[in-house]
Amino acid sequence: MPNFYYLNEEPQPSGVHEIHADGCKFLPLKKVYLGYFSNSEEATRNAKQFYKYVSVCEHCNVDVQFALPQ
Repeated sequence: MPNFYYLNEEPQPSGVHEIHADGCKFLPLKKVYLGYFSNSEEATRNAKQFYKYVSVCEHCNVDVQFALPQ
């Protein structure tokens, strides 16, 4: 699902930085704007430019519509 994606600057206890879609209720205050992508896989590829260990937030890892009206 196309959306704006962000990367949490603060890692999880495991060392992984989470990727969030715009509108996620867990979107952190300290974040890096990744850009507008067609899906979370594209956002993940981009996020690996910043940190080696990244993953998509489990709440954002489903095709939900947040920012863009249909």
